[in-house]
Parts: sequence; structure tokens; C-alpha cells
Amino acid sequence: KNRDQKGFGKAMIQSYEAQIAMFPNMVTEEVLFVIKNLPSSVLGYKLSGAGGGGYLVLFSEKEIPNTLKIRIRRAQ
Repeated sequence: KNRDQKGFGKAMIQSYEAQIAMFPNMVTEEVLFVIKNLPSSVLGYKLSGAGGGGYLVLFSEKEIPNTLKIRIRRAQ
């Protein structure tokens, strides 16, 4: 199984950066503060939602305090 976790995290960040380039008002100062202060174990992040609110999704190999844990499963 190919599990390029660093590549996946990098792709998430690139997607986030493209979103912000197109829609700069979709990110708040609070979200920018959180991103700036993420632990080094975070490999990627992305904003999700349909605009006007949503979630900051983080990708990490380690658990991150004060977050909800979700799992992504790949189809067989």
C-alpha cells in the first residue's frame, strides 16, 4: 500500500493555499493564528465547508490535543 503521508499533507496545504488565493475572505485571523501555532506533528491542513463557516481539517500521524478525531478509509 502506498501511504505517502507527507505528500498527502503537502497536497492538503496546497489546496488550502489555492482556496485562500481565490477567496481570501474565507479565512479569519483566528484560523490563521491556529495554523501558525500548529504542532510540528501536523502534516497538512485544509478548510472545509461551503463558505461562511466550516472546519479546519488537520492531518497528523499523532493525536492533536483539543481536536475531534476523524478517520479516512481508502476503498479496497
